[in-house]
Amino acid sequence: MQVHNGLRRYTDSDRSNHWMVVLAFFIAGLSGLAFFHPSLYFLTNLFGGGAWARILHPFAGVVMFVLFIGMIMRFWRHNIIGDNDKAWLRQWRQIMNNREDGVPEVGRYNGGQKVLFWVMVLCFQVPSLLTATCLSSSLTETCITSVKGFGYRPIH
Repeated sequence: MQVHNGLRRYTDSDRSNHWMVVLAFFIAGLSGLAFFHPSLYFLTNLFGGGAWARILHPFAGVVMFVLFIGMIMRFWRHNIIGDNDKAWLRQWRQIMNNREDGVPEVGRYNGGQKVLFWVMVLCFQVPSLLTATCLSSSLTETCITSVKGFGYRPIH
C-alpha cells in the first residue's frame, strides 16, 4: 500500500481488479460493436474471426460483471454521500474556478467522484442484470414481449 502525503492510495489488488475490468470491458465492447452493425464486423478479426468473437463476448461480459461487483464491494463504503459531500457539490462553481477556500474537507473521494461512482453502478450493473435476466432461457419470451410493448419492431 502506498501512502502519499498522508492519503491512502490503492492496493495492488485494487489496481489489478480495476485493470481486469478494463480489459474485459474492451473485449466485450469491441466484440459487441462487431455484432451491432455490419460495417463494424471487421472488429471480429481482433479475436480470431466471428466465431471466436461470438464465443468470447458473453464470457467477457460475465467476467466484467463479476469483477465490477468486486470493485463495488471494495469501494462502496468510501462512496457514501454525506453532508460534507452535499456542501462540496453545492459549491461546484467555486471548485471549477479553482477557488477552493471555504470548500468543505473531503475524505478519500470528493462529492463529484462519489456521484460518478453511483452513476457507474446504476448505468452498468442494472442494465447488465436486466440483460442477463432477459437472456436466460425461461424469461426470453417475456422480455421480448415487454420490449415490443415499448414500440420495438424487428426489421425483417
